[in-house]
Amino acid sequence: MWITLKEPCALSMIGIDTNILVYAHRGIMEGHERCRGAIESLVTFGTPFVVPWPCVHEFIGAVTNPRKFPQPTPMALAVSYLDDFAALPQCRFVGEGQRHMEILGQLLVSSRVTG
Repeated sequence: MWITLKEPCALSMIGIDTNILVYAHRGIMEGHERCRGAIESLVTFGTPFVVPWPCVHEFIGAVTNPRKFPQPTPMALAVSYLDDFAALPQCRFVGEGQRHMEILGQLLVSSRVTG
């Protein structure tokens, strides 16, 4: 849920969780427009935000899983979606080291793992 602060707070940070990523990515899901719009607003206004690494892993596991979606997202497309976030100057992945997405993406695509 999005919260609007009445006054700026030096310690505030917007975090994008797994559900927001999945709903924004999967156009067939109820809530897609709202989640996609929220992310687009962050991008448009240059608002700093973070994506925790566990949410990256959960996103990959969810959208590429044929048990969850009759037409799962191909791994390369799911990785590319996250690469788009990594390219944004206001986005930071929190948790593992800075090269984690690069290394994880290479491993996931080359192994052809799903789910």
